[in-house]
Amino acid sequence: WLAPLQKALLGDQQGLGKTLQLLLAAPPSAPVLVVCPSVARGVWAREAMALRPDLRVILLQGVDGFLWPGPGQLVVITYDQLPDKEFWKGRVDMGGVVLIADEAHYLKSSKTKRTERFRALKDYVLRWDGVIRGATGTPLRNRPKELWSLLVTLGLAREAFGTWDQFCELFKARQNRWKAWVFPEGEVSPEVALRLQRVMLRRERAGVAPQL
Repeated sequence: WLAPLQKALLGDQQGLGKTLQLLLAAPPSAPVLVVCPSVARGVWAREAMALRPDLRVILLQGVDGFLWPGPGQLVVITYDQLPDKEFWKGRVDMGGVVLIADEAHYLKSSKTKRTERFRALKDYVLRWDGVIRGATGTPLRNRPKELWSLLVTLGLAREAFGTWDQFCELFKARQNRWKAWVFPEGEVSPEVALRLQRVMLRRERAGVAPQL
């Protein structure tokens, strides 16, 4: 499912091997850039060395700055190491990078610096014919607008729901007297799941691996 898509969200429940799937979906000797929480850096390094011997793993430390991956390199950075959006102005890099946002729910708020910086990186990767892939076991944690922010950040919102107004309509949202959108709890159109299937693969343990 992942391999032919330029942009996608892998929403499998925790424990179903999202890291493994993302690694195996990357083309041979591709340049890969993984953005993840600091606690996941070691996991990516171990899995990549075991599963993808064609990729040389580079774990950037806080003082290392930023490194654009070359062919056959898998560079791992944290969300806190993302460059400022001004960093990308005037740059010219080799294209075809596979950009992976691990624990992508870290990008649920449109108002944080990490989301702003990841969006700038995503735009740059797509400009150079790259690939965007997100992974999270909790694509919708609390409020629907956080799901919208995540989809926008990964470049998937328009393909899934069209516009913000259409998104609000499917989630049964209403505007209050201050013109702010209010999402009622538990009232969601059945079409939401079908729309998400356009851009996201979601499986649960009970359905595919009940022995876990």
